[in-house]
Amino acid sequence: MDINLVILLILILLAIIDLTVGVANDAVNFLNSAIGANAAKLRTIMIVAGIGVIVGVLVSGGMMEVARKGIFNPEFFLMPELMIIFVSVMFLDILLLDTFNTFGLPTSTTVSIVFGLFGSGMAMTLIKIGNTTGNYAEVANYMNVNMVLTIIGAILLSIVMAFVFGLFVQYLTRLLFSFDFEKRFRRYGAFWGAVALTSITLFVLMKGAKNTDFMKGDFKDYFYNNMGIIFLYLYAIWTVILLVIQKFTKFNVLKLIVLIGTFALSMAFAANDLVNFIGAPIAGLNAYQIAYATDNPLTTSMVSMQGKIPADTWVLLFSGIIMVATLFLSKKARSVATTTISLGRQDEGYERFESNAMARALVRMTYGVFSEFKKLIPTPVIRFVNSRFDTSKFKPALDEQGNAPAFDLLRASVILFVSAGLISIATYFKLPLSTTYVTFIVAMAAALPDKAWGRDSAVYRVSGVLTVIGGWFITALFATMGAMIICFIIYYGQWIGLLSVFLITAFTIYRSAKYHKEKEAKHRAEDDKVRKEESDKVFANKKVMSEVSQFFGDVSTIFSKSNIGLINEDLKNLKKSKKKAIEVEKEVVVLNSNFIRLVNKFEYEDTEFANLAIRITISLQDISDKLYHSVSQNYKYVNNNHKPLTEDEIELLTGLNEQYMEYCNLIINSLKEYNFENYEAIKRHYTELNSNTSELYRNQLKRIKKQKSTVRRSIIMLNLISDFEIQSDLAFKVFEFAKISRSHI
Repeated sequence: MDINLVILLILILLAIIDLTVGVANDAVNFLNSAIGANAAKLRTIMIVAGIGVIVGVLVSGGMMEVARKGIFNPEFFLMPELMIIFVSVMFLDILLLDTFNTFGLPTSTTVSIVFGLFGSGMAMTLIKIGNTTGNYAEVANYMNVNMVLTIIGAILLSIVMAFVFGLFVQYLTRLLFSFDFEKRFRRYGAFWGAVALTSITLFVLMKGAKNTDFMKGDFKDYFYNNMGIIFLYLYAIWTVILLVIQKFTKFNVLKLIVLIGTFALSMAFAANDLVNFIGAPIAGLNAYQIAYATDNPLTTSMVSMQGKIPADTWVLLFSGIIMVATLFLSKKARSVATTTISLGRQDEGYERFESNAMARALVRMTYGVFSEFKKLIPTPVIRFVNSRFDTSKFKPALDEQGNAPAFDLLRASVILFVSAGLISIATYFKLPLSTTYVTFIVAMAAALPDKAWGRDSAVYRVSGVLTVIGGWFITALFATMGAMIICFIIYYGQWIGLLSVFLITAFTIYRSAKYHKEKEAKHRAEDDKVRKEESDKVFANKKVMSEVSQFFGDVSTIFSKSNIGLINEDLKNLKKSKKKAIEVEKEVVVLNSNFIRLVNKFEYEDTEFANLAIRITISLQDISDKLYHSVSQNYKYVNNNHKPLTEDEIELLTGLNEQYMEYCNLIINSLKEYNFENYEAIKRHYTELNSNTSELYRNQLKRIKKQKSTVRRSIIMLNLISDFEIQSDLAFKVFEFAKISRSHI
């Protein structure tokens, strides 16, 4: 069988897969605002977005740019070489986007495909020059290197413009309407909403419908030459419409703005980014058809490939159906959207990203600058501004399940219309901006004036934003290098190389799907813990105690396995225990959040329960800290190859470990069953354990005096005995607090 035909068939398959991974990544661009603000039921939001996608692919004009803005010049390559270039970039694109989707990170499909084409095109250029003239200065004839600088500039420009405008517009909007905005919005919200809808309408015309027939010729010239007057006409029309809606209906016009904005962005996404998913396969099909229409398909010039290649309407419609199906079915699409929503949500809770040094430095510097800046502002002005941004009395509207939105409709509207406006302005002035970058950064910038990034969450969310932004540049680097490597493998490996890359891609997708399923199950469990909304305080307290039981189960298991690892000098298991101890530190944050939420959610007859809850949170934190310290010291001891424990010390530690586990299991079962009838038995075990640790202290000191133990070994044994004592003491305190708290519910 002809390898070029096989590549063509693989390209068709990869196009379908790329549509799914591409939509999963780009769905965040148009879904996050509506979902985050609970603008409508999820099904309704998906239907609106799905309609936008279908309309977008049908009005796209079906123009698939072969060279994608001049990345490489196809006339310098033969058909078999182009087929390898296209299949290489498709393999790379799927691997890269699927990886980002798996970790819930949004990136740019445009950057992925552009730099992938650059990488695979560069690889084939080097191969051709090496096989012919050997003059690598000819690379400039094959490749448009300047495009790389243009794309990088677009990334930086997108970040700066989106951040500045998103921050500024959201600040002014919140200053105008505040958080309790319903009454003010009923009075003059139509005039503000008209600005938003006008921006979105212009965005639809300039970006989403730019390839339609009515946006060509005289109308297009008139449209671009009279942008100011068209803006005023549209503003007047939308103002009247919104005033009528507010006067004669009770419909929330902010929901209308958000849903129209969702439609507009999904339409523009489908119309403009479709080429990122099926452009290379369509180009490969066209190259194959052109070559095999001649007598010498393997040596025919591909000069006719320069320019644009139209796709059939049925291909566009089929692509749109796959994209819509992905919107409804893809769990990875929800993960990517969840990342953006969680980074900008109004409330605190479980944070998906850990802090890093750069984030801490940025947060510290920002607070320092604003502290100095506030000193220059008159006190009455500060007092007025603070009143407009006061959230203490604001209660967001809950959905049917009783869940609060991540942010309100006002911010969602700002995100959509600022994103649409910026992209429209950039299109008008022919500035290269990325839709993904603009929508993400605007969403993050809009969270700042709303104080969504408070002192307790800012460092984690800045870390998340930096991670996403860093991922954009990693996309460009990995796309270039990855596509080059794949191109080399397929060119020199031929059948074997093609099959190898195909199998690696299939295996990677399978593994990532499995990993994503496990990761999302864990995230859902953690999010569910934070979002306890039970109306019955007895039931809520019982659920939290059950989570404390699970916490003790994790702590005791990790502590015990760490000690066994020390006895057996098992560095691998000690390393695992240390990693799990870090996860426990995250778990205790969730637990403590639930206790605080429990106190805030319900009214109690006295303050004793609140005091007990605080004491439990402190004890749980101490247990977590002590666990990490103990596991780390065991790991360090074995990792530094210190002398193993003596038989007496092993026997001592093993017995203490078994006694500790028996004691912890009693507490775990009691908390899990919410039954404290075995209090006396637990207290007896606690007393015996403390008595044993005191005896073990004396025995260890005797060994030291008789010089039967080295200094380091003596230190770690004394520390471990102390750890057993402290952990058992803290566990008993939590158990007692839990027992007493039940009587106050």
